[in-house]
Amino acid sequence: MIRIDEIRGDRVESTHHCSLAVVDADGHLVAEFGDISRPVYPRSAVKLIQALPVLESGAADAYHFSEEDLALCCASHSGEDRHAARAAAMLEKLGLDETALRCGPDWPFDPAIARSYAADGGVPRPLRHNCSGKHSGFLCLACFLKCDNKQYQLPDHEVQRRVTAALQQVCGFELTAAPAVDGCSIPTHAIPLRALAHGFARLATGNGLGPERAAAAKRLFAACMNHPELVAGVNRFDSRIMAAGNGRILAKMGAQGVYCGALPDKGLGFAVKCHDGAVVPAEIAFGAAIAAFHGTVMQHQDRQPVLSAVGRMVGQIAPDRDYFN
Repeated sequence: MIRIDEIRGDRVESTHHCSLAVVDADGHLVAEFGDISRPVYPRSAVKLIQALPVLESGAADAYHFSEEDLALCCASHSGEDRHAARAAAMLEKLGLDETALRCGPDWPFDPAIARSYAADGGVPRPLRHNCSGKHSGFLCLACFLKCDNKQYQLPDHEVQRRVTAALQQVCGFELTAAPAVDGCSIPTHAIPLRALAHGFARLATGNGLGPERAAAAKRLFAACMNHPELVAGVNRFDSRIMAAGNGRILAKMGAQGVYCGALPDKGLGFAVKCHDGAVVPAEIAFGAAIAAFHGTVMQHQDRQPVLSAVGRMVGQIAPDRDYFN
């Protein structure tokens, strides 16, 4: 297991433990730390897989979704103006508005942006929810299939049946257990880290996916890596490491300390779970793995400073040792 320490001054103040799997497209285990066989809820880390049916069905092209729209389908965006505007434009192509979204309302993610938004009279709205792009994609599929678009979030809806089938096939893990409910009201299935890492390696290479699914995965990867600012937002780890990677790194966070991603050029998939649900330690473990297999591409990739309220560095959050040597 990878240990991540929060250090203040010269003392360890808190400790987090992360499990991590690195798997190639053939399913060979390249690196493992901790329990990578126990199923975990990947939450939003698998949005790219959830978006596959929207593209491979022909729905996205039928409604003229752009590459930027596809990126937002895969996003846990920050609810910035550009994200809300993009989601609204996607819904307009479907002849719908934000009242069709079943994700619920939310504030922008970044506190400074949220304060400015509130000062201008803004209120929580579905368009500002981090999953509004994914839900707009689900609505696109529902409209294309000419099925009910008012309950697309339910497990027995055709949209979610197709999403579940995609998750099962891509990750090679049979989803026999009943799903839980994610924060945005859709089903979330528990999947082992090893299967998640293998799934992302297959997405990155097309290995074992079939031609249509492989082509859809390639387009979604390109959309995310070409528009990282839409996948997350200002000062978000996902956006920063993908931008710094110049099209060679795919990174996607999930709630409760999950991170998944891939190095397409190397055919490797990655999956991380911080077991206490902390986000920053999961980012650091993911960043350290990327550094080991690709190199360091940005500042604070595998360790992050602890700052006082006046911006003074008073400690750091970092692995307790180098786990990849």
